[in-house]
Amino acid sequence: MDQGRSREAHRNDKGVFVIFLIGVTHSVQDYRSVQRFGGETANLIEEFKSFVHRIIRANSIVALAEEYQECLDGKRTHSVLAEIAQSCDPILPHCYCDPSSEERGRMGIPTRVEIERAVLKSFGLNYKSFHHYKSFGDCCVPYGLVEKRIKKMEMRYWSQREAFWLDKVGERIQDNILFVVGACHIKSFTALIEHLGHETHCIAANWGKGEGSPSSGALQDL
Repeated sequence: MDQGRSREAHRNDKGVFVIFLIGVTHSVQDYRSVQRFGGETANLIEEFKSFVHRIIRANSIVALAEEYQECLDGKRTHSVLAEIAQSCDPILPHCYCDPSSEERGRMGIPTRVEIERAVLKSFGLNYKSFHHYKSFGDCCVPYGLVEKRIKKMEMRYWSQREAFWLDKVGERIQDNILFVVGACHIKSFTALIEHLGHETHCIAANWGKGEGSPSSGALQDL
């Protein structure tokens, strides 16, 4: 494929390159998820890798970015997208775009654990006991209600995080980028990108839920 012609084809009428978006369940972004969810996730990851490689070839993608941290829970992540970038010929630049715990602290954005603790405290529960109840189902507070409150609190910080993602990509916005984010961010992140004058193309709003792969009810976007 003639990359010059292909990249030109993906500019809009103002000459701006396209940011391609894939929304996912985060479980397909990290090989460590296989330990938690088992073989079904392993199969989805392999299918996701094949899917992304096809998108890269078809659209002359020159850089990969993702809503993910290089380290989670004090441990280095094993990013599927980073591996894909390394396996390309030539190797593609890859960027972890979600703020680290230290960066969140400087930005005033609580971590998921900090949000969980704050919400649980509002229900009179402590973190350890709630996760015991989560496993055994005998909690006096419905788990769904707690999760709904956690999600609502997380959403307060989405605009900050999404702006940070674009800052991390920086000058790469002038290339055809493939950006992988949690499915719940597709609508708001697309709006932000387009507000800043860039073109977007959503490849799949919720890959793994019937878009490009078998539906997987066991996986959940966080």
